[in-house]
Amino acid sequence: MREQAKWGKGALSTVVLILGMASAPARAETWLGVSGGAYEPAEEATVGGASQVFGVRAGRRINSSFGLEAALSRSDLTDTLETNDEPDIPTLDFKFELQIFHFDVSAQWYPWERGFLVFGGGGMSRLEAQVAYSLFGETFSDSSARTIFTGHAGVAYQWNLGDHLFVRPEARYRYLFSDDVVDQGDNLTVVYDASGPEASLVLGWRLGPGKT
Repeated sequence: MREQAKWGKGALSTVVLILGMASAPARAETWLGVSGGAYEPAEEATVGGASQVFGVRAGRRINSSFGLEAALSRSDLTDTLETNDEPDIPTLDFKFELQIFHFDVSAQWYPWERGFLVFGGGGMSRLEAQVAYSLFGETFSDSSARTIFTGHAGVAYQWNLGDHLFVRPEARYRYLFSDDVVDQGDNLTVVYDASGPEASLVLGWRLGPGKT
C-alpha cells in the first residue's frame, strides 16, 4: 500500500511540473483531458484479449511544433476458466485478475504545426495481480504487484472544435522493460508481459486564450 502511494505521488509531481513551467514562451498553452479506448497486452501474458482503458491527461503545448504530456490510465483484465474439460480431473474453478496502471510522459512533435503529431517517451506501469482457484473443494488465493519501467511511441491526429475544445484519436505501442516471472502458488506461474498496443480517443480542453 505504501509503495502504491509513493508511485501515485511521483506521477502527480510530474503532472504539476508540466503544468507549472513558468519559463514557457508566451504562445505556450496548457490543457487538460480525459481518454478512453482499448488496450491489448501481448499474447504471452496470462490474461488475454483486449480491455477497455480509461485515463486522464495533462499537457503543455510549448510552441507550434512541440509539446509535453503526462497521462495516467487504468485497465482491468480478467480471464476466467469455470470448469476443466478433462473428466478424470476434479472440477477446477479458476479466476485471475490483473489491474494495470500506466503512467506515461510524452514529448510531442507536430511536423506540420497542426493536426498530425508524433509522440514518444517513457513511464512506469504498476501491475497488480490476484488469483483465486478451487481444487478438490478447497479455495486458494494469492496476490502480487510489480512496478515496471516502460517506453512508448505513437501517432495521433488532433481536431479543434472551437477555441478550447479538441478531440484526438491516437494509437501507441507500449513496451514493458521486464521479463519477471512471479509464482502465484504451487501450481500457477504468472508472466508479467503486458507490452502491447493501445488505441484511445482523447477529449481535451485548453486553458489558454485560443487554439494554436
